[in-house]
Amino acid sequence: MDIKGKVALVTGGGSGIGAAIAKALAAEGARVMIAGRRPEQLRQTVQAIGELGGDAAIHVGDVARAQDCEALVAATEAQFGPVDVLVNNAGILPKGKPLTDYSVEEWDAVMSVNVRAAFLLAKRVLPRMVERGSGRIVNISSVSGIRFFVGESIYGLSKHALNALTNFISEEYGARGIHCLSICPGLVHTDMGLTLEPTHRDRLLTPEDIAGSVIWALRQRHGVRVPFPIVLEPQDNPWEGGYPMLNQKF
Repeated sequence: MDIKGKVALVTGGGSGIGAAIAKALAAEGARVMIAGRRPEQLRQTVQAIGELGGDAAIHVGDVARAQDCEALVAATEAQFGPVDVLVNNAGILPKGKPLTDYSVEEWDAVMSVNVRAAFLLAKRVLPRMVERGSGRIVNISSVSGIRFFVGESIYGLSKHALNALTNFISEEYGARGIHCLSICPGLVHTDMGLTLEPTHRDRLLTPEDIAGSVIWALRQRHGVRVPFPIVLEPQDNPWEGGYPMLNQKF
């Protein structure tokens, strides 16, 4: 895909991975709608894009709410036109603990943002992508979506589900010109990643690493199959003695 001139929608774009992806898309010439809950962070991302000559706008909302997802796509279409590239990046990481210690409310919160929002947004943009015979959906998942880490049951379940959603979209819409893939990073140097208290912060992936993989995948021409999930991990273990949750006795 030639990214220049395309309309991209990035959720969770105010900071971290989402902000890096939004900036990278704008640098490629895309017109980017950046969505999130924190207006000030969103404005900072748009300002950074504007200073480099990019074209971006913000939409404040909570993708955990169905009506906000609808409003987000409607605002993107009104500002820029139909969505060519959807990046489902918004996500939440609950505090690690045994499965039985999670509340129903915690389950609902994680699934609403990490899975349902991606479903709702894909459901909304897919019909117009099909009409045009072209579109890209990138779901930012996690290595927790391909493995099973002690203490991360709810988060891991949500990312396994997101990867499954990716597969279903790819199978159902791939023949109609829609490419859907998931990217599964290991620990990234973001506010969310730092809550896991890595011993060696210098070993972490950067948000720009993830953004680079998104751009690489999008650049592939139609007819080139990009295998997914794309897995990115730090070369060296960020924790002294291994991932601490694996040593927990529940």
